[in-house]
Amino acid sequence: MSLPVRRGGERFSDSLSLDFVEPEGGVGALVLVEVRPGAGRVRAVELVLDPGEVAVMAAPELHGDVPSDWGAVELDGLKLADDGERARISLTNEAGELELEAKRLGGVTLEAGSAFADATGLSHEAFAARVTGEWRPRGGEPRRIEGLGRLVRTSGEPGWDRIELLRSLTAVMEDSSLLVVASARPLGAAGHGEEATSAVLLDAEESLTRFDEPLLSTEYDAAGTHRRAGVELWGPDEATALRGAGTRIGDAAAGAGGLETAFLRFTLNGARGTARYDLQRAAA
Repeated sequence: MSLPVRRGGERFSDSLSLDFVEPEGGVGALVLVEVRPGAGRVRAVELVLDPGEVAVMAAPELHGDVPSDWGAVELDGLKLADDGERARISLTNEAGELELEAKRLGGVTLEAGSAFADATGLSHEAFAARVTGEWRPRGGEPRRIEGLGRLVRTSGEPGWDRIELLRSLTAVMEDSSLLVVASARPLGAAGHGEEATSAVLLDAEESLTRFDEPLLSTEYDAAGTHRRAGVELWGPDEATALRGAGTRIGDAAAGAGGLETAFLRFTLNGARGTARYDLQRAAA
């Protein structure tokens, strides 16, 4: 059964993305599709790293009729189908062909009642996913894909009149545990300390922990692009904190709508995995 596209006002959007990356700097990819039903607009971000460097970055867009569900979305060489359990993507462009299938594992949601959702008006859902497929670069050898990745869905109408920056980190560890951290910086804020931040961890035993005052820090390179991230998470007993750190794999990339994405090698209290770290400024 296909997932319906959520609807609202003209600036309301419903976005769905699939990503994965090989932790040692191999192939990685992000495909994100955003639907704005009220504006009759669909756009995508397509990013492939091969290996560790951006092989292709595209941002196709169309205006007119928009899909009513996520069961069959097509956009300039991109096909996406999601039934709520598995997502399938087929992408063809001048750099090559990408075929992916992602099976959902555990998932979490930041919704009304969380600091992030209340500050932004957004619902933010993330799932760890088992990803398989193939990348076939033009003029190169096919590369088989098999590993863990992420499915992320965000919907709502963010208040860009009061928000300067949105940040989210979604980490999947080798044991399939999932960490989601998301924050919103108000206009005029002095720094991270004034952001509305939420975090939730779903561990390998499917135990869920929410953190009241998570810290998400970012280190930038000389070009102003995020290269490292750190998290500090205090649990309900406040006896010890979970700490995580990530370092960028290859290049970061800027996409449509003010989005900047980096893939990270990530550790959480010594456990290894990968993460996707997004920064987003006000969309045009």
